Parts: sequence; structure tokens; C-alpha cells
Amino acid sequence: MEVLLVGPSRSGKTVLLSRLKSMCEFEGKKHRRKRSWMGSPRSKPLGTTPLNPGETCGIDFKELSYKGGNLRVREVGYPMRDCWHDFYETCSILIFVIDISDRYQIAPASSWLFDAVYHKDMQKKPIIVVLNKIDLPYLMAVDDVVELLQLEKIACHVNPKLDPTLREESREKIINVDISGHEKKQFANFSKFEVCAATGQGCEKLLEYLVNLAPRSSS
Repeated sequence: MEVLLVGPSRSGKTVLLSRLKSMCEFEGKKHRRKRSWMGSPRSKPLGTTPLNPGETCGIDFKELSYKGGNLRVREVGYPMRDCWHDFYETCSILIFVIDISDRYQIAPASSWLFDAVYHKDMQKKPIIVVLNKIDLPYLMAVDDVVELLQLEKIACHVNPKLDPTLREESREKIINVDISGHEKKQFANFSKFEVCAATGQGCEKLLEYLVNLAPRSSS
């Protein structure tokens, strides 16, 4: 299953992908060696990957294997924004990363996100919005970001069979990934995660969600 990872400049896409890869490697080594490691992959260093790697100018691929789920993540850098739509047809999941500490990024990000959500090749495909850099003290309030990005509208669009009565529920319920039972199925094509890719905060929850969407390995 292919995942397309995009977002504004310096939103943390490369660091997030490196974090997810690091967590997968940690999990794999833990199982292969059949012993517990000290520490947690959520807070382990990212190896040789710097926390400020700079803008990805082209395309980066990483294979993720975690708890039986297998994903191929394609990161397409911001300088290739005009070409993002070329990859919508072949992807199965879209991850859109936003730096919520950069209030000047929100308005253009909203436009680009809408372009992706309403593109003909993205219909009925899961959309994951990642609000990154929640560790920074000058981040925008999540409620404000949700409103400016119109995530409630997006959640309803990608779930056309959503019960009309649920459309009137609070935005917190519509964008909450932890909805259970029947309601969770109705919100299956949209989810939001608040993370700090640099420290790993919230990334394990995102990874678990991704692999639950992925096909399982036969081994």
C-alpha cells in the first residue's frame, strides 16, 4: 500500500517519516532479538538523520513494516507542489503535514489541502491531517487550526455516507480518531493527529493507525 506524504515547506515531513521509520526498525529489532530494549522508540535519536534536515527538493521513499502491516511511503517535497496531483492516482492514503507553530502557513495549507481532498483521484481515499510541532510554546490553538483548515467540512466530504445527524455534532467529535463502534466506521476516511515528529510524541498512535489500514504480511 502506498502512502503519499505532502505538506507546506518545513512542516516536518522528512523528520516525521524518519521518526516512523526509526520506530519500525526499533520494533523489528525488538522482535528479532526477543528481548526488551531500554528506552522507547518514541524518544530514541533518529540515527544520522538531523532534526533539521532541510527541504526535500525531490522525492523520498521509505518502506515501513510494523506489527505485520506494510507500507510504502512516498514523500514529495514542497518545491514539487505543482506536481503533487500526479501522485494522487497511485496512492492509497494521503498524509498532509502542517506546522501549527507557523500561523502564516495555515492559510495556504488550507487551500492546498482542499485541492487534494477534492481532486478526482483522491475520492474515497483516507485523508490524514498531521498537526506537527505541538511541543513549541508559540503554536496556534488546535481549535483555531481546525476551524481555519475547515477540517469538519473535509471530514464530511470524505465520508459522504455520514449520518446527517452526526454532521451537526461538535467538531471535536467529527475529527476525533478515537471514535468507537459504528461512528468510527463513518469517520474511517478522515483522521487528525497532533504530533511532535522531533521527539516522537503522538507518532506511535499515528503509526498504529496507518498499519491498521495496511494489508497484513503473510508471515
